[in-house]
Amino acid sequence: MPGMELAFAEQDWFTRNPNAENSIVAYIEMEHLGEIEYREVGNILEPTGLVEPTALWVSNNQQLIDKAIQAVKDNQ
Repeated sequence: MPGMELAFAEQDWFTRNPNAENSIVAYIEMEHLGEIEYREVGNILEPTGLVEPTALWVSNNQQLIDKAIQAVKDNQ
């Protein structure tokens, strides 16, 4: 929600868990909607024509880690 980040700052997981970043060794994001990336041009948001960078959060759970690795390999 571009422009609304501060409105939801208290709900941010890293805000609630400030020391969690110390144990993260990798971070991959995935967007389930295939979102298009937008950029700010002055006060306007416009599509860049690129796919939005995405992330996948994985805990120290080998099954989730294996699924994440397989998804990356399957989708190159």
